Amino acid sequence: MTKQWQNYWPHSAKPALNWFKEHHEAASVLVTAEQMLQLEALIRKHLPSGIGGNCHVAGISQQGLIIAVPGPAYASKVRQLVPGLLNHLNQAGYNLTKITVRIVGNITMGMQPKPKRNVTPLNKESLSCFASLQNELPPGPLAQAVNNLLKRHGHSD
Repeated sequence: MTKQWQNYWPHSAKPALNWFKEHHEAASVLVTAEQMLQLEALIRKHLPSGIGGNCHVAGISQQGLIIAVPGPAYASKVRQLVPGLLNHLNQAGYNLTKITVRIVGNITMGMQPKPKRNVTPLNKESLSCFASLQNELPPGPLAQAVNNLLKRHGHSD
C-alpha cells in the first residue's frame, strides 16, 4: 500500500489490511481497492462538489470505468461531463476509452450533507418596508407570503 493511502484506512481495518499483506494471492484485491480510491479522488476533484461527492467507482476493466451514482439527475449530469472527465483521467495516466454511468439507488456512503445556508437576517428597516408592503397588498398568495416572512422574523408592528 502506498504511503498516500496509509492514513485513509480506519484503525479497525488494520487487521484486515495485515491479512491482505500476508496472503499474496489476495493482494490484488488491495491493489484494486487502492486504484478505485485513487480514481474516485480524481473524479471528485474534476466534477463539481455536489456531484463528485456522490459518485463512486463501481468497477474497473481494461479500458472502461463504471461510475455509480444515486439517481437519474446525477447520472444525467455525469454523462454530460464524461468527455472532460475521460480526458482528465487519461492525462492522470489512466488509459481509459469509456466511462459507463450506472444508477444505484441505495448508495449512501459518501453522501454529503446539504451545505449550511448563508443567511443574513433582515434588519428593522427591511422588516418595516415589508410591513408597509403588506398593508398595501390585496389579500392573496403574495400577501400571505409577506405575512409569513414577517412572522418568521418576529416582526410585530
